[in-house]
Amino acid sequence: MAAVLERVRRSGGSVPQGGVVESAGAFAARFLAERGITAHADSAAGLDWLIVSHRQDTTGFPDTRTASYVLLAVHGEEFEDYTVKRAATRPGDRWHVAYHSGTESPEAVSALGLWPAGEFGAVADWIARWIADPQG
Repeated sequence: MAAVLERVRRSGGSVPQGGVVESAGAFAARFLAERGITAHADSAAGLDWLIVSHRQDTTGFPDTRTASYVLLAVHGEEFEDYTVKRAATRPGDRWHVAYHSGTESPEAVSALGLWPAGEFGAVADWIARWIADPQG
């Protein structure tokens, strides 16, 4: 096993010195849940992300056609991937956060920002403020 982990590390893979860690999605969902915020995994068009609905009072997957939400995913420096299925441990990994208004208009989606992978606390703080005041 040590040889496999070393080969992954040398090839630029996402295995840190300490061994295998949880995926970015599992980490983010757990981090947010500890703060009372529910995130849902979603996949579309080959991309994997987390969805956090403004409406935290519902159970189950949010209706993304009627409620505003944010999308969370990790990508590397070159935007070579956009996922929550791998650990956010590669050099240059960043959290990409986008807003969706929950409407079908062309202006429905807007990028909100990029945060270094190690600064998910700042992402979670922003999400908590957005849930409290989506207009602010």
